[in-house]
Amino acid sequence: ELQLSYKALIACALLAPFSGVLGNLFFLYLQRGLKLSSKKMIIVILALFSLIPFYVASGIFFESFGLHHEWESYVLAASYGFLMGALQSS
Repeated sequence: ELQLSYKALIACALLAPFSGVLGNLFFLYLQRGLKLSSKKMIIVILALFSLIPFYVASGIFFESFGLHHEWESYVLAASYGFLMGALQSS
């Protein structure tokens, strides 16, 4: 349970799509710069995507690492959107 207010949840819901636009542009630039195929780019994005649930779940076991604070929810929403925008465009 996140125990976030409705305002914080709405902010996270708005932050994700806006950061998705940035992620789309960033990974397109990265793909063209490194001359990677779409398949390799999807593998890279999915590898980065796998870090998100690991970070959140690690908060269950560790006090100093993992999702514990409200500001981390904003960072998580932004990183989720950043990667989801790139994944959808790839």
